[in-house]
Amino acid sequence: MNETISLFDKYGGVPTITEVVRAFYKNVLGHPDFKHYFENIDMEKLIMHQIEFISFAMGKPKSDYPDSKLYEGHKNLKISDSQFDKIAVILKSVLIEFKVEKNDILKIINAVESKRKLIVSY
Repeated sequence: MNETISLFDKYGGVPTITEVVRAFYKNVLGHPDFKHYFENIDMEKLIMHQIEFISFAMGKPKSDYPDSKLYEGHKNLKISDSQFDKIAVILKSVLIEFKVEKNDILKIINAVESKRKLIVSY
């Protein structure tokens, strides 16, 4: 039997993804272009949602992250393509920091990229 392991399992599941997401938000909150988006936001709740999304993007078995959830969470934020691109760069740098392999980073970034139309509205 030749089963392929998901990126979610390959990199340690929820514990590792939690660390990645926390490092990601530390970088995002330190960026002057994005800090204002997170004023008055329950960061722990947001981190939990992001863990769900990144787990989904990494192929977590039996996971689903509905497009409606992404759209609803971003529709009033006026996020531009340029801002989306900057966030993708931050995510990529965090994944590199966590020693995620280059081809795996591409898969994760492509999964995030596939949701651009739900996030970008400006």
